[in-house]
Amino acid sequence: MKKIYTKDAIIAEVKNIIMGLKTRHIEQNIKQINKYMQNRTLRPDTKYLEKWDKTVDMVHWESNSLIKRHPHIDPAKIIARNATDEFPDDAITVRFRNQRLKDVGVYFYGKRKTSTWGNTSTGTPYTYIDKKLRVTLPFTTRNGRFSGHSFQGELPENMDMETLKIALDYIADTINEIK
Repeated sequence: MKKIYTKDAIIAEVKNIIMGLKTRHIEQNIKQINKYMQNRTLRPDTKYLEKWDKTVDMVHWESNSLIKRHPHIDPAKIIARNATDEFPDDAITVRFRNQRLKDVGVYFYGKRKTSTWGNTSTGTPYTYIDKKLRVTLPFTTRNGRFSGHSFQGELPENMDMETLKIALDYIADTINEIK
């Protein structure tokens, strides 16, 4: 015997089907969003936004073919290849040690200071970076084994641990985007 549906029953059934589809699609979208968020450090939209922007603005990249073609790196933040003592002061500079392994050195430089060598009135003036920190990200041994990160030096006074973490997260994310 054929079942007879009322108009209200048909509308309720259609609503259930639509809601079932919507729920399934929403759940799939949530899974995709969660997967994306796990693979990407999101720029915070809270009280740290200003600090995030300031820290990311301090990052400079030493020129190489990978950096030049990266779409999210501002060309104004790419510096010429030179000796580390010529890196910008009061800044964070990224230098690739090995492009194939995506092995980089990150240089946190403090303020540049001037002093004199010898007699203060007739001595020879020279400039130097007050405090430096070099972080190797990721640190690989000579036989190619990953062993975490290597830290050498002192964190400059104008930077704190939060700045260090923001910078390393941003640099690691940018490097991971490189194909």
